[in-house]
Amino acid sequence: LVQTLAWVELLKTPVVLDSAALKMKLYLDPKDPKDSVALRDFTLQQRFYPGKYALKVSEDGRTWGLRLVTGGLPAERGAVGDSVGRKFGFAWLPPRERLGRDKEIEFTVRHPRDASMILAGQLVVQTADDGNFMRIALTGTDPHRISATLNTITTQFVALAAELKTRKVV
Repeated sequence: LVQTLAWVELLKTPVVLDSAALKMKLYLDPKDPKDSVALRDFTLQQRFYPGKYALKVSEDGRTWGLRLVTGGLPAERGAVGDSVGRKFGFAWLPPRERLGRDKEIEFTVRHPRDASMILAGQLVVQTADDGNFMRIALTGTDPHRISATLNTITTQFVALAAELKTRKVV
């Protein structure tokens, strides 16, 4: 189908890595890993503002305020149970129990393409001399997230390779 080096290039294309970055939400980085539970349902709308954010939940746990730490956009406020961050391009409706009371959640949102470029830099790809096998490794500190990310990349890569092979046969 393709030469050995082309498989490595295919693996690192935006078609594969952007998809993995979106599925694994690599564009979202909580300051405290414990806050990833509150951010579990976080997704982006088509237009959004990247940057560093802080979500502050009131002492009674009934209201929240979201501010963009970088960039100077005005804050957004609402009741717990309402969508958070619509003004900033987020599609996020965190359940009340995940937000808690008197809590601040800090997180960074980056463009998915930027996240996929970071991912490309963390990927280590080795090919066998005969070109029949490829070894893929990913560096990082969270073994569960690394495994899930590698599985997502591999699944997307295999699907894309199968599609290309089918096109070539046709």
